[in-house]
Amino acid sequence: MKRVDLQLPYQRQMDPEQPLAELLMLPGLVWPQKCACCLEEGNVGSNTVEHKVELPGNKQALIRWQIPYCKDCREHARTAARLPLPALVFGLVLYVVIGYILFTNDLVKENTAGYGVAFGLVAVVTLIAYGAYRLARKQFAESKMKAACSHHAWAVTVPKHTLLEGDRIELVFIFDSDVYGEEFAALNLEEPEEAESLPTPP
Repeated sequence: MKRVDLQLPYQRQMDPEQPLAELLMLPGLVWPQKCACCLEEGNVGSNTVEHKVELPGNKQALIRWQIPYCKDCREHARTAARLPLPALVFGLVLYVVIGYILFTNDLVKENTAGYGVAFGLVAVVTLIAYGAYRLARKQFAESKMKAACSHHAWAVTVPKHTLLEGDRIELVFIFDSDVYGEEFAALNLEEPEEAESLPTPP
């Protein structure tokens, strides 16, 4: 996993897709022309990613990137990104149904012991919902990954930004692929050694 910190000049303009929104353009940003997940070259499209930026005066703007991804990686990443919501809904429905059955049939009383059972029920349902999510992720997203893929979801994230003086912005990029992160750093950093390698999570 690779972290790259960039300080880039930006330009502000009105968003042509959302007339009331403002867009930050980063003319100096360059992406390696290969899939950010599997590193496939040629026949690589892109995925539009929006990043919200806080501006002075409690205003917001968007940065809109076109990050290169091949068709297969866009497919498994989009699938993975959609899975948490169904898992959450499944968990909530399961909790309501089980709780309704237990409490309305006086199987559990509304007292200290009953509230303890409710707390335990939340924990059990959370584990069941998470297990269902992991199973669905393995079945519908991870099964579509190629051997060279670096992550089941989007392989590039931008967790933070800081506006600097003089119309410059500092951005933190996290790349699941060290190779892609190093190539990105080489294209965008004057001193590539500033890129920081992060330990791979277990």
